Amino acid sequence: MEIPTAPSRPTRIERGSDFPLSFSQSFIWHHPLWAPGAPAHFWHLPLFIRIRGPLDMAALHAALERLVARHEALRTTFHRLPSGAPVQRIADLGPVVPDMVDLRGQAVERQAQEIERRLQEAFRTPFDLAETPPFRFLMLRLAEKEYLFFTVGHHLVAD
Repeated sequence: MEIPTAPSRPTRIERGSDFPLSFSQSFIWHHPLWAPGAPAHFWHLPLFIRIRGPLDMAALHAALERLVARHEALRTTFHRLPSGAPVQRIADLGPVVPDMVDLRGQAVERQAQEIERRLQEAFRTPFDLAETPPFRFLMLRLAEKEYLFFTVGHHLVAD
């Protein structure tokens, strides 16, 4: 019996069609079937970065657009075919603009409450996996030269 081997180099796959889910993605996709009632954010991956100093917003937007252009997983949506099989589709690059919230001038306690509320909301809000890519960006401006950059992605983009 001959054992199939993977190609020595990656092969290019034509875009514009549906792709099957990987084994890990399939496991995550079917999670609600065997764990009903689990919170939607169970599979969310958060990351935040505090930035102190001057920030060039145009450069940030350009960097985010290049990141999303380079990584198809950040432009992928997930669908169920009429047969019930899940598939993924890679969208063309669209505008990549983080949600911007200016919290400058707020009292320290009020600002801390608003940071907590915004981060929790961004983290806990379910992704509509068929309509929007499973990733979001949030930028909170805390002071003239202080920011909190928050990203959350669905685990499907990591698999």
